[in-house]
Amino acid sequence: MGAQTKERKLKFIHRFKEVEKTEGDMTVQCHYYTHYSSAIIVASYLVRMPPFTQAFCALQGGSFDVADRMFHSVKSTWESASRENMSDVRELTPEFFYLPEFLTNCNGVEFGCMQDGTVLGDVQLPPWADGDPRKFISLHRKALESDFVSANLHHWIDLIFGYKQQGPAAVDAVNIFHPYFYGDRMDLSSITDPLIKSTILGFVSNFGQVPKQLFTKPHPARTAAGKPLPGKDVSTPVSLPGHPQPFFYSLQSLRPSQVTVKGSESPKGAIGHIVPTEKTILAVERNKVLLPPLWNRTFSWGFDDFSCCLGSYGSDKVLMTFENLAAWGRCLCAVCPSPTTIVTSGTSTVVCVWELSMTKGRPRGLRLRQALYGHTQAVTCLAASVTFSLLVSGSQDCTCILWDLDHLTHVTRLPTHREGISAITISDVSVTVLCPEAVFPLTLRFSFRITEKFRYLASESITDRKQ
Repeated sequence: MGAQTKERKLKFIHRFKEVEKTEGDMTVQCHYYTHYSSAIIVASYLVRMPPFTQAFCALQGGSFDVADRMFHSVKSTWESASRENMSDVRELTPEFFYLPEFLTNCNGVEFGCMQDGTVLGDVQLPPWADGDPRKFISLHRKALESDFVSANLHHWIDLIFGYKQQGPAAVDAVNIFHPYFYGDRMDLSSITDPLIKSTILGFVSNFGQVPKQLFTKPHPARTAAGKPLPGKDVSTPVSLPGHPQPFFYSLQSLRPSQVTVKGSESPKGAIGHIVPTEKTILAVERNKVLLPPLWNRTFSWGFDDFSCCLGSYGSDKVLMTFENLAAWGRCLCAVCPSPTTIVTSGTSTVVCVWELSMTKGRPRGLRLRQALYGHTQAVTCLAASVTFSLLVSGSQDCTCILWDLDHLTHVTRLPTHREGISAITISDVSVTVLCPEAVFPLTLRFSFRITEKFRYLASESITDRKQ
């Protein structure tokens, strides 16, 4: 960040040389007296989300900083770190590429007013984001994953973790920080003066530390995305040398394959559940799901006596029949978030969460952990996300309900659809609920209460089909 402009780079080079001229003490010769990452930098970026709100206050002595100095604008922060402020060389945090929530003051924290009277609230975004944090994150991530970044990523690795972190190469790259930032250079055990030791520890705590050097040679460049070979259709799978398995396709030009892809066993009826693994694709019929993580067992329903069965994948062997589920009406759908958790629902309108008891790897029975009430008509589909501890149920009453998978409690109800919900799934990347009738991006709102990990708030549907 110290070399984003020619003028700024020359100033830091001048600082480095001036120390040698005036003091002759090479141990304090450096380009930067501040660091690109520290606790206060991270907390200042994420100050709008607990627990970073409290962490920022603690680092500031119990109160917020002056509003004008807080993170309030992407533009002003960039200008400060890249051009205007010689003591600011901060880099971004990972949240800039995946978490739009940190850009909004969703908890209504009072940060104060700036000198021009502006109340400090949501972060001011660049014009190209159109005021939409999701668009900002999406475009930002696309930039990070662009060919330009891929072609230059190894240079950044050289600076942060590689051979340009220390030594003559670091001097040439204008990448020398204050000696206190290098943990491998500071032997605190040899410092007997408690005041000096306390000063050094405070310096590191406030300003950060250079990570451990991992590479002493230039890091190889990342392999760029391949281009279609002459005379080859772009839908042909592209492989790396030495790796015959295809690793990507051109999605715009995919065509139905003439070869049927089969798993270890082909389903005997219409496919209801598909699980891709590293070696094969597993598929089972309707009214049947596979249990993680081995995917070698199935849970099935839809029998005339309303019972359900636990079976072995790839055979007709029934390991155990559960007749106690019949008391909850006909089962229409099920999902298995874990090897011992099975969620069922159907005509009773109740979502039932069951615990599968096991003894030495053998099933012993199903115990009802919780019955979740909220729908008024039959529940037709279920989906679960272990990543976000989220369960979603869709019903003929035209609603989707979100449930906390850890606490087994109601979270929220998504906006009503025009038709009953026929299928549903959850993205573990973007926390998006997708069904044939609509798409719902969800926002994670972090709670002040330690007992509540987060709440989900549903945005309005961005797709609403009139079919």
